[in-house]
Amino acid sequence: MTDTGSTPNKKLGQEARELNDADVFLDLDESLDDIPAAPTSNIYTRTGKAAPTEVLPAASTEPSKDATLDDEPIKIVAGEPQTPSTPEPAPAADTKDTKGVKTESLATVSAGAAAPTSALSPEEPVAEDNVEPAAPAAQPVSLDRGTMDFGVMILRVVLGAVLTFTVLGTFFQLGTNEGLAALQDQLQQAGHAQAAALSIAVPTMQLAAGVFLLLGLITPLAATVAVAVTGFTALDAVAGTVSPFNWDPAAWLAVVLLGMALAVQFTGPGVIGIDYGRSWARRPLASSWLGAAVGLAVAGLLWWFL
Repeated sequence: MTDTGSTPNKKLGQEARELNDADVFLDLDESLDDIPAAPTSNIYTRTGKAAPTEVLPAASTEPSKDATLDDEPIKIVAGEPQTPSTPEPAPAADTKDTKGVKTESLATVSAGAAAPTSALSPEEPVAEDNVEPAAPAAQPVSLDRGTMDFGVMILRVVLGAVLTFTVLGTFFQLGTNEGLAALQDQLQQAGHAQAAALSIAVPTMQLAAGVFLLLGLITPLAATVAVAVTGFTALDAVAGTVSPFNWDPAAWLAVVLLGMALAVQFTGPGVIGIDYGRSWARRPLASSWLGAAVGLAVAGLLWWFL
């Protein structure tokens, strides 16, 4: 058997293998082209920040001097809207030649179509013309009360002294005072059924109020007791006389002491006293109204029922 018949077959098999190898290379080239290029590593990609871009000026809309007059003129047809003709897009260039070798096309960037750089451009300085000036800081409220505390102290001390020295004369029969017995007879003549109890309770309340007012200690409570005592004495002094012009000096003194007790109740003891650190020493609020109401109510109940 001769080799003349096998020679053409060998040539055909060799050509087929060469064509298969060419197709494999072409497929491998296409698969490699589809793999995205690895990003370039620089300082901006490593830190995650955007690289600064250069903003180019917008392209001029005026016709260039180098422009040729070979442009296609706009055709105007009667009865049809005049719309400028737009050139048809050019067909995409074939990226492969006839031999299967892929050609690379260069991307062109127009000068007037720059990428937006509002997020990448550095922050512009804020104009200071529209910035309103900061409001001035609030000034601290001055706690200087002048001579007010000294005046409140005088009022408180005088009231406490009058109450204290008067009741001491009653208890110990000092001076012209006739003692508790004379006070009991006076209360009985005024029509009080419980004159014996009142002759002990009223002087005791008066002594406690006077001492605490002198010291400036628990002043709201002391002023409340003082309002009750002086209120009872004032009611007892003016009970039989309606017109104030017929009041004797004792009645006027009782009314004045009641007014002083109410004044101390609303002003507080002031800062010159043991109650210096208390809130009612500087700015008494609800306690003053409550103390005045309780004191007047106790005075009325004592005078009416006893």
